[in-house]
Amino acid sequence: MIDVAYVYNTVRDLCNKDQKGFVTPAVFNTFARLAQENVFNEMFDELKLATRLRGGASDAGRDKSAYKQVEEDLSYFITRVQLTNSNDETVVQENGSFETIEEGPFMARKPLDLARVIGMRDFENNQFEMVYDADKISRILSSDLSAPTFGFPVAFVSSRHIEVYPSALTTVGVELIYYRQPRSSFVTDVFTSLRGEVDYNSFPRFSALTVDESSGFVVQNPTDSRNFELPEHYTQEIISEILSMLGVRLRDQTLLNSGETNKQAN
Repeated sequence: MIDVAYVYNTVRDLCNKDQKGFVTPAVFNTFARLAQENVFNEMFDELKLATRLRGGASDAGRDKSAYKQVEEDLSYFITRVQLTNSNDETVVQENGSFETIEEGPFMARKPLDLARVIGMRDFENNQFEMVYDADKISRILSSDLSAPTFGFPVAFVSSRHIEVYPSALTTVGVELIYYRQPRSSFVTDVFTSLRGEVDYNSFPRFSALTVDESSGFVVQNPTDSRNFELPEHYTQEIISEILSMLGVRLRDQTLLNSGETNKQAN
């Protein structure tokens, strides 16, 4: 994974030059998460481009294949979960027992770390048709010809939920396959977590034990710092993204051009 200390020191040195302390850890951390998200999204654009190259027989073969490289990088973020109904209501009967009342379609909450849906399948490995348009799902449900069946199930993905049709499928399980958002990884061993393991509750950050504002000398706190959760060969992309964002924020055209030049060189 990408070393957050290396990225911070590089960004600081490129931006500061004779103004040591210009980019503080606090400023750096405001852009670290967004930079990782931007590079992660660009990986999907690279995959589309590599797919076109592959289709045109222009992609290199074997280990030099651009398609294979990006596909392997993204495969790390593939996640599978069993959906559970969030539309059920649990009530207490007069005898004190609990009863779940199902109302409406099966509706599952989207995972908080969902980046992009790959697909869904049921226990018999039937693939769902994924629908993202409200008008389209209304037309499908109101048509006798296109109404969802056990053999041809449909899932409607909204901003917060995933609706499954026919809802009876959920009694035997529905699996969602998706790319999760990158988080961060531990810089060093922390309690029961080992160096390099994913910290699903944190985003990349550079934490400092001491900061000398006059000289810009910073001592890292490795226990509280978190590395980026992207492969190391995306280091320059991360640096370029942060440089560009710092340039925009600081209204410094020299810094902005430096970030864009590095990005184009990659």
